[in-house]
Amino acid sequence: MGAVTKESYPLRLAIVGGGFTGVALAIHALTAKQPLSIDVIEPSEKLGRGAAYGTTESDHRINVPSDRMSMFSDDPAHFTRWLFDNKWLPDPASIDSSGWHFVPRSAFASYAEDVLACAARRSAKTTSVRVRSTRAVGLTRENGGFRVSRTEHRLTPTGSRSAPGIFQERPAA
Repeated sequence: MGAVTKESYPLRLAIVGGGFTGVALAIHALTAKQPLSIDVIEPSEKLGRGAAYGTTESDHRINVPSDRMSMFSDDPAHFTRWLFDNKWLPDPASIDSSGWHFVPRSAFASYAEDVLACAARRSAKTTSVRVRSTRAVGLTRENGGFRVSRTEHRLTPTGSRSAPGIFQERPAA
């Protein structure tokens, strides 16, 4: 990514992909102790969905107990508390015989989106988060940094990370 100099403040970070991984990266980047400008490049209407959590079917459930799905490793019950606070729980269909909660995947997507919004509000004095509702079509090195080409504009971040999720190969024509 290159050295950060006085001329590069605030640090600009482009995150290509706004599914779970992109949102998690943005949440943790917002804890930086320096001015930061984050651009999340994601063509979907909502963040945190991606291939894994984009379903709206209530029968499509997480396959890991909610206490193991926290965005914060030092607070494993964060997601479960959020589920209760946001009325996803209690839900008899989400609990197994051991007392573990397996909620719909859409609950986790909502959690990711909400945690990002809260993190952005907490750090609003030193950081900004913008969602670019477009597709990234190229990444090139330029002047010690990178240039992300989007379908309608170019973006020049100080650093970039890709959070592509899972893509299916297109069949040969």
